[in-house]
Amino acid sequence: MGSSEGPEPKEPRTKASNIYFAMTLCILVIVSFLSATHLSLSIAVNAGRSAQLAIIEARTQFLANQIVKLPQGKSLQSRLDNLNAARLHLIDEINYGNQTKEGLTFFNCAASSNSDCYHRNSSETNYIHIGIFGGLIGISLMLLMTIKDDIRAGNPRARSLATLLSLVCLIPIGTIMGLLALFVLRGTRGALQTPIADVIQIENPYGIAFGCTVAAFFADRILSGLSRFVDHFSLSRAPQ
Repeated sequence: MGSSEGPEPKEPRTKASNIYFAMTLCILVIVSFLSATHLSLSIAVNAGRSAQLAIIEARTQFLANQIVKLPQGKSLQSRLDNLNAARLHLIDEINYGNQTKEGLTFFNCAASSNSDCYHRNSSETNYIHIGIFGGLIGISLMLLMTIKDDIRAGNPRARSLATLLSLVCLIPIGTIMGLLALFVLRGTRGALQTPIADVIQIENPYGIAFGCTVAAFFADRILSGLSRFVDHFSLSRAPQ
């Protein structure tokens, strides 16, 4: 009689594997929630500052034109002075942060949704947070998609210590990829930045967050591509 191959035997689910799986999902949910919260606050503060500055500048320009055109325009000078003072105050907050919020510590802000924590920071500091938390969201999404596909396969292999250890490695990888994407978006120009600027609004915090999240989500492909590029460049420059 001919032998026929049966279905692939399923790996036994032990109590330890279920614990590893539960720990992995709990860590992923916590990291995703905290990252989304802090990313949203960073974006909201930076976008709000930019919008407020644009409104003040538009009003300032309007009043300046009115003062020049209208005979009674000089009566608007006090309003113009107030707007200029508000503009300078906002620029100081963008560059140096809100000094009245300096009393907030890391422990006050790490696990909370207090927007004052990001009003305390300069906008550039908030961009760094956007890179970090955008990278964490991207890597968390990548791992959640992998676990979901593994569970739907009918023979899940994610219930192991290896998955938990992979998560521990992926968290710093996501952070680094988010920062690397931020450095590319904010620190390059010319031929390297032109194709990116055609897709992403690099002066907008939402665009920065999108770029950092996508970079972390495709971290494996990006790092593999960079590795092949470096290897090809090294071989092409090697002495014959």
